[in-house]
Amino acid sequence: MRYWVVPHTHWDREWYLPFEQLRLHLARVVDGVLETLEEDPAFRRFTLDGQAVVLEDYLEVRPEREERLRRLITDGRVAIGPWYTLPDEYLAGQESLVRNLLHGRQVCERFGKPMPVGYLPDTFGHVAQLPQLLRGFGLDAFVFWRGLGDEAERLGSAFRWRGPDGSAVLAVRELGGYGNADRLGGGDPEAAAARVRELTERFGPRYAQVGSDDFLLSNGNDHRPIQRGLPTLLDACAERLPGASFRIATIAEYAEAVSGATQKLELVEGELCGGGEVAVLRGVNSSRVYLKQANEAAERELFVAEALASLAHLRGHAYPAGELRLAWRELLKNHAHDSICGCSADQTHRDMGPRFEAARTIAGGVRRSALATLAGGEPPWWPSEPPRAELSVVNVLPWARRGTVELALPAGLARRRRLAADVNGSPVPVQVERGRALVSLEVPGLVARRLRVGPGPGAWPEGAARAVSTRAIENGFYRVEAAPNGTLTVTELATGEVVEGLHLLEDQADRGDEYNFCALEGETPWTGRELPARVRAVRGGPAVAELELVLRPRLPRSLTPGRRARARSTVTCPVRTTVRLTAGVDRVELRTTVVNRARDHRLRVLFPAPGAGETVRVEGHFAVLRRPLRPSWNGRWSEPPQTTHHTLGMVAAGRLALFMRGLPEYETLPRPDGSVEVALTLLRCVGWLSRDDLASRFHHAGPAIETPEAQCLGSHAFEYALNLRGEQPDCELVRAAHDYRFGLVSGPPGIDLDGLLELEGTGFALAALKAAEDGDGVILRVYNPTGEPADVGVRSHARTARCRLDETDCRPARERIGLRPYEVATLRLR
Repeated sequence: MRYWVVPHTHWDREWYLPFEQLRLHLARVVDGVLETLEEDPAFRRFTLDGQAVVLEDYLEVRPEREERLRRLITDGRVAIGPWYTLPDEYLAGQESLVRNLLHGRQVCERFGKPMPVGYLPDTFGHVAQLPQLLRGFGLDAFVFWRGLGDEAERLGSAFRWRGPDGSAVLAVRELGGYGNADRLGGGDPEAAAARVRELTERFGPRYAQVGSDDFLLSNGNDHRPIQRGLPTLLDACAERLPGASFRIATIAEYAEAVSGATQKLELVEGELCGGGEVAVLRGVNSSRVYLKQANEAAERELFVAEALASLAHLRGHAYPAGELRLAWRELLKNHAHDSICGCSADQTHRDMGPRFEAARTIAGGVRRSALATLAGGEPPWWPSEPPRAELSVVNVLPWARRGTVELALPAGLARRRRLAADVNGSPVPVQVERGRALVSLEVPGLVARRLRVGPGPGAWPEGAARAVSTRAIENGFYRVEAAPNGTLTVTELATGEVVEGLHLLEDQADRGDEYNFCALEGETPWTGRELPARVRAVRGGPAVAELELVLRPRLPRSLTPGRRARARSTVTCPVRTTVRLTAGVDRVELRTTVVNRARDHRLRVLFPAPGAGETVRVEGHFAVLRRPLRPSWNGRWSEPPQTTHHTLGMVAAGRLALFMRGLPEYETLPRPDGSVEVALTLLRCVGWLSRDDLASRFHHAGPAIETPEAQCLGSHAFEYALNLRGEQPDCELVRAAHDYRFGLVSGPPGIDLDGLLELEGTGFALAALKAAEDGDGVILRVYNPTGEPADVGVRSHARTARCRLDETDCRPARERIGLRPYEVATLRLR
């Protein structure tokens, strides 16, 4: 065997200790790397994890050592990147994964070259489209540990992993983990040789399966310092293992050797999210949901800010590249897998709040500045906008949409009870409430429309939203009526079809930890089926109509001290839901506020899904995924499969489609009568970072630290929506999800975007509109989320080129761009 020894440290930037404490340790670890490599030429290589942020973190503490570090990187002795941070792929948005690699490359190139391999040693599962993303950055190999299910037992040490679009990478397994040769032998040659023999006996057959004699030994672990004297130790191992050779290398060197030496590789397709040989811990989808909501809001606001700034750039104005780079840097730091997952100490997650806030604040400033520039004015450096009777409404998505905007009225109009509104001269529904106007209007894709409000009787067109009773509202698409228990009956007006029992509260105990949900054995979840609700209509149209539902469930206060039952004492957890219909919008929107006073539980809402089959369609990263209603497994996994799963923002089962803002966990529940319900998690409340007494996982996933703030006590607000178009084509569902997440944007009057940029076609979605990283033009990223070919027409005064995902290798493109199934296309406009 040829043993490739990869000295490394896996750096959890923040986890059981907050960032600033772990950074002090990082400084000492990197100090040791510099000293060891400089003193010992035989110590050829060291891998500084797969993330470039550690370079910034270290040099903020040790700026005087930058040249020493740079020299070792340039000489190829310290391997860096390619990521900026090692993200949780599921909980970071699709465009965030692209920006992570872009930002990582930029940081690495200040010191040398990033490692040419997609190295993700500890990420909790891998999204289906990762091969396409890696290939888009010229990365042909992927090295990982977690994520295989039943196939883990039959696959060798490497395989070909293919994404939905057909892109494939060499997938290299870290058999035995990224610390299989950690502190090798404690420095003792006999113990080191014994460890190598043990690993070879255990995993040698996996290497033989693919015809490889190249064995990966990962000499490091979490926050581990360099093992001094390793070259001498390996020479001693070679003497004790006849025929064996040892080489200190990087992950990239090992992947290159495997790529040239393997004889036969199996093909694997789809997500890697199984717990066959190592847990994937996807209970993190619902740990500290407030983090997921803050992340989605920041990603959404950055999308809007970049799109508006790019439209201004196409008009000839400067692009705020530095400002947006700073915002993305703050956000990407929160995407590290122990951070966004919510599986760390309380202080760690408190530290994340200012980063989310910084990203959103910068994005908000860029948005306001871009709108002012497009209107021909100066950016408003003032905390609030002046009241206006006229404004511009911008649609930052490339297809026509209806929505609502709200504006503060000037004093002369604020006292009137009724007003009229028009868009470019055509009347639209408007309603006045406490000095503000709510207006419903339609705006074509990537254009602006002039909205004016003034004296008049107002318009009640066909399809206007209205309250039809104290318990029911309707618009041109749906009638929504509240039952005595607060569940909703939705009638589709065009067909007369009715769905009852929507939005039923469900609660059950959770004796798990931040990584995994764990139910009480034998517990039947509580539901609000018998709970009385107070219902009233609070808005009557014509722009929007709303119902307010108030329930006061009494839930067990916590688990008992033995954690085997729920306490008999209860607490009231008020739940208030606002149900909204908007004129002309095919969607029922819900905003639920929960005052959580209970511990150790999971709160969800249930939705019947009439017509559901054996699979559910889910918005994933750059693709609509099809998943079975329940997971299957061979019964021998390290971690039993969880019945909940992740969504980026849409779930469709039968006629039901659900859309979410920052609520990434759902479950499909087959019922004994053959029907299906979809459960949407609102809160999962636990008090431990990790425990080892769970039925849902068989060992610790981290230190046993109490985390009282993970109980999520206090007030929380959740936003989600539904329609009864769940059987629509995949791309229409994605567009409906984006339509819900990204509202219309209002700005000062005078914005004209007509003819600036127009996209035509029905089989694509928009991922990003941003300036090119090198400053040469604007990047337009579109994708086909479906399994059918599609195309997109691009009309602009700028010339169009098609390039790689990393914005290199640009070639002239035609006005009509073909998209293969599930393809992501990056276009440069200049």
